[in-house]
Amino acid sequence: MKQGDIYETKLKDGRFGAIWILKTGGRFDFSDLDFNLIGVTSFIDSIPPEINDSRLSEILVKKYMYPTDYPVINIYCGDVPKTLRYVGNIKVPRKLRKLKIEIGDGTNGGFPSCGNVPKHIGYEVLIEWRFKNDNENFLAEVEASRLEHDKLMERLRSSKPKKMLSDEVFWNLIAKLDWTNQNDSEIIQPLIVELSQMKIDEIKQFEETLAYKLYQLDTKAHASNIGESSYDSENNYVSDDFFLYARCAAVANGKDFFDKVIDNPSAMPKDIEFEPLLRISESAYELKLKNRFDYVTGVSYETYSNEDGWK
Repeated sequence: MKQGDIYETKLKDGRFGAIWILKTGGRFDFSDLDFNLIGVTSFIDSIPPEINDSRLSEILVKKYMYPTDYPVINIYCGDVPKTLRYVGNIKVPRKLRKLKIEIGDGTNGGFPSCGNVPKHIGYEVLIEWRFKNDNENFLAEVEASRLEHDKLMERLRSSKPKKMLSDEVFWNLIAKLDWTNQNDSEIIQPLIVELSQMKIDEIKQFEETLAYKLYQLDTKAHASNIGESSYDSENNYVSDDFFLYARCAAVANGKDFFDKVIDNPSAMPKDIEFEPLLRISESAYELKLKNRFDYVTGVSYETYSNEDGWK
């Protein structure tokens, strides 16, 4: 991956988008990995992009997604997924080269840190295109999705955790995370292997316990203490995903740290996330049975699920 590289992405409706590598080699104290600044271009078409297309050198500016009127630029680590096709290289203009790889919410000079480069990177261009060109149908789908989500959240909020692992067993499993490695997949692998050797019900109980631990941390006080992306009381906003991943980091740090942040929200990890924790149960189940993990927890770990924590 080099500065200026353009990669083709495949969008959900079958069309194509593209991302632009704006800067590489960023470093943070909390990780030994290299981080890169990647922008989503304004290219969207039914045919793959060619390197001379002017849209490849335009960064998409959000008009529908929050925060509006800001470019879609995020910080990622790791390699570009093999599902993305290399198109070519376009020199990054000086204005964009001056951008710094700093963590923020996209409005204060920094950019969101989103973990490894995902396979679905660049999806924003389709959302923005539909908002502009297929507005009526798009907004109708958004409203239907919101109502369905509200129904699901209401069901989850009114329910209680199902059977969970004992605290001792759960935290002993969390202790299997191998922090001597730098790669996320290698960090979680020992825990995945250990959990895959347990009973199917125990894999589900691990997922239930994890969901409940994350649910307990889903409070305004905890969201207000996660660093640059902390809860913005003026705009009543926090990144749902980053706060969830920050809570994952708190759990991944083990029992003593978790107990500490439960009692003292100001001790929450700052500008650190560990999203890979969310795929432990699924990976262990698939390793054990070579089948898809289909389990719904009694409580939701999604941000804002803990109503009492946000009062």
